[in-house]
Amino acid sequence: MIPQSTLYNQTILNDDDFVASFVARRDTLETMCRRLKSVGPEDDGQHQILIGTRGMGKTSLLRRMAIEIKRDHDLSDRFVPLMFREEQYNVLRLQDFWRNCGESLAGWAESQGRDDLAEHLDDVVFSSSWDSDDGAAEQFEAEMQALGKRAVLLIDNLDLILDALKDEDRWTLRASLQARGGPILVGAATQSLKETADRDAAFYEFFQPYYLEPLELQETETCMRALANQRGEVGRRVLHVMHTDRARLRVLHRLTGGNPRILALTYRLLETEDSHSAMADLERLLDEVTPYYKARVEEYRTPLQRAIIDAIALHWDPVTTGHLSDITGIPTTTLSPQLTRLRKDGLIERIETSGSYAGHQVVERFLNIWYLMRHGTRRIRQRMRWLVAFLSSFYCKDELEEIGRTARATGRFDLWTREYVHAFEQATQIAPARERLGLKSAGPCHNDMIVADYPASPEAKKAKEMGDTGVSVGRDREGVAALKIFEEVIAHYSDSPDQQVKKQVARAMLNKGITLGQTGDPAAEIETYDALIARYGDSAALPLQEHVARAMLNKAVTLGQIGDPAAEIETYDALIARYGESDALPLQEEVAQAMLYKAVTLGQTGDPAVELEVYDALIARYGESDALPLQEQVARAMLNKAVTLGQTGDPAAALEVYDALIARYGESDALPLQEQVARAMLSKGITLGQTGDPAAEIETYDALIARYGDNDALPLQEEVAQAKVSLANRLIDTGVEGGRTEALLKSVTESHKALAYGNLFWLYVASRELSKARETLPHLEDMPTEGRALMDAALAVQAGNFGDATEHLNKALQGGLVPESWNFTDDLERLLRLSITAGLGERLVDWFEETRLANRYAPIHAALKAAVHGEASLRDVNPETRHAAGLILPRLLPASKPRKGK
Repeated sequence: MIPQSTLYNQTILNDDDFVASFVARRDTLETMCRRLKSVGPEDDGQHQILIGTRGMGKTSLLRRMAIEIKRDHDLSDRFVPLMFREEQYNVLRLQDFWRNCGESLAGWAESQGRDDLAEHLDDVVFSSSWDSDDGAAEQFEAEMQALGKRAVLLIDNLDLILDALKDEDRWTLRASLQARGGPILVGAATQSLKETADRDAAFYEFFQPYYLEPLELQETETCMRALANQRGEVGRRVLHVMHTDRARLRVLHRLTGGNPRILALTYRLLETEDSHSAMADLERLLDEVTPYYKARVEEYRTPLQRAIIDAIALHWDPVTTGHLSDITGIPTTTLSPQLTRLRKDGLIERIETSGSYAGHQVVERFLNIWYLMRHGTRRIRQRMRWLVAFLSSFYCKDELEEIGRTARATGRFDLWTREYVHAFEQATQIAPARERLGLKSAGPCHNDMIVADYPASPEAKKAKEMGDTGVSVGRDREGVAALKIFEEVIAHYSDSPDQQVKKQVARAMLNKGITLGQTGDPAAEIETYDALIARYGDSAALPLQEHVARAMLNKAVTLGQIGDPAAEIETYDALIARYGESDALPLQEEVAQAMLYKAVTLGQTGDPAVELEVYDALIARYGESDALPLQEQVARAMLNKAVTLGQTGDPAAALEVYDALIARYGESDALPLQEQVARAMLSKGITLGQTGDPAAEIETYDALIARYGDNDALPLQEEVAQAKVSLANRLIDTGVEGGRTEALLKSVTESHKALAYGNLFWLYVASRELSKARETLPHLEDMPTEGRALMDAALAVQAGNFGDATEHLNKALQGGLVPESWNFTDDLERLLRLSITAGLGERLVDWFEETRLANRYAPIHAALKAAVHGEASLRDVNPETRHAAGLILPRLLPASKPRKGK
């Protein structure tokens, strides 16, 4: 297990641990090292610079590059990596710079066991031969020539050094760096060097820049999983949070601005803290960064500087110089030089707004969040809490949809209890399956006890009868009684040499393990499986091998359920190794299931690349089989592979796999394969919607409905109903084919009636068929008050009664969009779209602001304002709010009026 990653001091970890914890910016590292490798001994230097705000990983990248140079034989043969302290405040002259290089070279020599060279450099660096700019440069060059290598100067805060040097010194330094065989400079700065854009400056277009942008959500998740997997047992908590509560990480990622340093702090929090909400996580994070951010702000000592920082941070949204002058009372002529200083320091940045003038905002977004929560008024702090709550429910809604999509795609839905299915569907019945595919989970139906039917000797028949009784008692949920019967079979017949009796004993042991699992004793369950495996693991008899294989599979699944994925995967591997070469179909089926579940577990623990490899191995091994059980596992592997490809940002590859699955098994009459084909078609349609191809999305839903619409099989009816609802939602939101949409919703199965009537209401309201809309309301009696209030508001909008509409809307919003297990975000979006179409958009924008609901529902208000005034207005909103508003905006843009169909 690697130690915790460091936040500020890079020297705490040794090289091995540092490399193991370096999980972000790997692509940038590879590019920089590849560029360095291309430099020959006498070539001109190819100098590089990292540009990024504080915490973006510049210092880590410099150290990681130094380690790579030391460890790569090609690089270490030609280059010497020289590291420096982060801020070289002592550099005022070139001789200071070259002396620092000499001292760094001495440190490198000591690390390489070259004590003689280190001592030599200690003696000469401050001698008279280094006591001039030219002399120091010549002496350092001579030392490098003696080594026969080129120096790679890895310099943090390079801008501090260049700003401290005189103009002629910068030109002299450039000449030294351009000399054949001279040093190669790899620097870092918080912003682009002003000299690189000045044609008359020494370092105009001198460096190859690498801009370190905030991490995307997918990068953040990958890094978090990589850290967790290397932290052993303590990392499992983080993996569990990421698997079961992905919305929580999405909220934290959005609020922390994708900053790698805060990512490391977030990881520590999730690993050690027992909080269960994004707001609790945020408050703990803010407490952790207080000393660091407090020191950052207190670097500015004048009242004028602090007043400007305070106003920009508390305004939160980008603020123009003119508005800032109004807030602070400071003339713009006084503000301008101060703003320039703050930009130069990397504290604030200038960004484009919707107007003619640029705005200013704090660069490091989490610093702004910290300032708001520490120095803001009660109302400002409440705005932040409201935003966290909104984002949590907004992202969580998508996660609910992902859970449902995944459960159906992988078969887990079939294992849910009736009560859980009802609760889940109630939680999501008004939320159409929208835009995202979900995480995968898979577990065997290992809670069904094994019923055997072998030709048996009298003794075996008696053992079988006892086992059958145990199964019957167990099915009646009499677990304790069933266990006694299974134990009696095992105790009474264990010593029998009769092969048929052994089969019954193995069956009883397997059923005992399953029953122990059902009664909540996983440790005893695993112990029973181990006993079965130990007793019959070496048998050549196929029926006994089947029981051993099933025991190994069940053991692995149970290990996963109790939170030991490493042991789970190890057990899958043992099963695959033991029976992977068997030609017996029952054993091949167990091996195929083990491969499938292993892949899923790998994906859950953050290794999608290996997950995909295992799916491919399963498909290659059994893809040509004509046996239905194996074909079903291959189809499941293809479906999961496609989902994983979509999650890892390759929707085109995902669509290819969906198409391959449909082509391979699309003509099958076997229900298990038809289910997988139907799920692939539905997922393909959703993916096409994600990629912005609504015509192909609609075509795919149509094809699914045409293929399986008349099939009476319940699983296929479920997929057809989902396709009809998804297609209807797409048609409603695009405002076309109203008559067809109505027919689709009226034809869905009984289990989707509540969802269908809810959508029918919005269809009828949009097409101004208000009497029909009211006729749907009796079918929605179980809907909470908030949802019904939104519907009443929609009726009022179409009746032209703005007062009644806002009264109902206020009632809904005061109650909240997520009462109990419901989520009414979609209905609110439809209401706002309807209002904009009715010409009420401007009045609604003002109403949100007058009622202060604009603060409580900031992303909704920002999206509404952008829908009315133009997308450019999103530039006037803080980044934390802007992301969610940008996702909402397309759903508020009015579509053409629905056409009534025949």
